[in-house]
Amino acid sequence: ELSDIGARHSDRLRALIYLDAAWDRTYVPPPDPNGGKAFDKLGIKSQPKPDANHFDPQKELGAGVQRPDYKHIQVPALALYGAPRTWSELMPGVKPADEAAAQSVVKAFAGTRRHMIEQFQTEIPNGRAIEIQGAGHYLFRTHEAEVLREIRAFLKALP
Repeated sequence: ELSDIGARHSDRLRALIYLDAAWDRTYVPPPDPNGGKAFDKLGIKSQPKPDANHFDPQKELGAGVQRPDYKHIQVPALALYGAPRTWSELMPGVKPADEAAAQSVVKAFAGTRRHMIEQFQTEIPNGRAIEIQGAGHYLFRTHEAEVLREIRAFLKALP
């Protein structure tokens, strides 16, 4: 995992670049007031990130999921996040069974992403996070020019 390498071997690195990968998989968003029904309607057993309605922390920790050790990363780090605004940007090619539920999932995903960005920028001394609007997980494929522009700017600014 990139965060683990960065935390344990900053002395061997010049920088880190995350492509929609700076996620804390132990984070549990606040419970959905609808009890996770939007996810259930779409046949999603759990969010891409755990949610309080479908999350068993002991099971996840037992599977080796751990919180990123951002505070020990001592090199500049760039995190590019896909920021889908619609279901089709989040899940290209997958038609939702319920449009309203799909938009609820997109909204929940955005809240989780905001938390991840704040955590990344707060905990990594030289951390910078950028959202690529309209991009999903494969932002380097759908928004190649923007991703490359941000990476080049980051690398050019390195000491």
